Amino acid sequence: MKELIKEAKKCKDCTEWLHRCNSECCKVYRIHVGKYFNPDVLKTTNKYLKCDFDKPKTKDEKNYFKWHGAIVRRNDMLVRIKDITLEGENLVINRVCAQLNEKGLCSVHGTKKKPKMCNELDENNLNNKKFNVTPNCLYKYKAMEVKE
Repeated sequence: MKELIKEAKKCKDCTEWLHRCNSECCKVYRIHVGKYFNPDVLKTTNKYLKCDFDKPKTKDEKNYFKWHGAIVRRNDMLVRIKDITLEGENLVINRVCAQLNEKGLCSVHGTKKKPKMCNELDENNLNNKKFNVTPNCLYKYKAMEVKE
């Protein structure tokens, strides 16, 4: 564990950590649904779950969801039910981003096309429910202190 923490401290960004995380964060995302969500909705024979937006999504956010397989419409989006699991008050959608290449790199990394949602996570906002911190996340290790 100490070695991982030390290695993480030396990394500038996620591209230097891909050998550890295998781009986990690009293969899953979360939607907070709250404690009143009815899980029986996921047992339906419907192919998609309709998720209403509480506020209009930006072009940036729409691209993020589209690249993860959602059908984004004006005030809602459709997510394939077979990609969804429920964890607490969150829907976890297991769907690889369309921008992820075979080497685990984002094809729009370093460009203005990369969604802000992909760029905002760092060791200072790990506890923000907006982010899905995966088990091998670089920033999880960066946030840890080495105890000698």
